[in-house]
Amino acid sequence: MRAQLPFIDLGLRDGSNSTASVDVWIRPGSAIATAQAGAGVLAARVGALSQAVVFRYSIVYRSVEDPRPEPAFGSQIARAGVFVFAGSEPDTYAVLSVPSIRTDVLMTEGPGAGVLIDLEHPAVIAFQDAIINGIYCNPFGVDLAVLETAYLQWRP
Repeated sequence: MRAQLPFIDLGLRDGSNSTASVDVWIRPGSAIATAQAGAGVLAARVGALSQAVVFRYSIVYRSVEDPRPEPAFGSQIARAGVFVFAGSEPDTYAVLSVPSIRTDVLMTEGPGAGVLIDLEHPAVIAFQDAIINGIYCNPFGVDLAVLETAYLQWRP
């Protein structure tokens, strides 16, 4: 992997609901707290210059494969695996989508054949373990506890 410089992406919206963004790169090795503080300062300064309003910011740390790998023949981004995780608090969930899901992780028998993802497949178990035991949470900060279900969905 080759890391690119991290950047702050500010989203702006005007009176017609059109959107645009301002991207500003930040020094490599900047701590996330420093980047967040910088995003707040940048949003205030850009907001003072623009008639549009800043409605979001993102801090992006991006890496790219080098050399760039070739995708498998026949892979389709729109064929997604949707994984529904229950949170550690009652009635909390997170949905993760994996583009171009491999067909060999789909159930081959029964009423869910070709649609449901096999929760016992070794690659699915490894993914579930990585998500549950990693740093990941739902959008509200609730830890993910268990993979409830997974299925194929076409996302054009």
